[in-house]
Amino acid sequence: MTRQFYRPDEVAEILKVNKRTLYRMMENGDLGFINVGGQRRITDKELDDFIERNTGDPLDIKSCDNL
Repeated sequence: MTRQFYRPDEVAEILKVNKRTLYRMMENGDLGFINVGGQRRITDKELDDFIERNTGDPLDIKSCDNL
């Protein structure tokens, strides 16, 4: 399996967030990254894991019948 590496600006665009927000998420440990030659890179696995951890369960329409 070939691993994909993204630059922070690419991930910011994918997630539709400001680059400053993305760097804050990396500094807080919310989004993992690696250093490659002094530059940060986010792997496809780290990005997938972040999205999975931060995606809520879809709304169960049946449970809304009693509202």
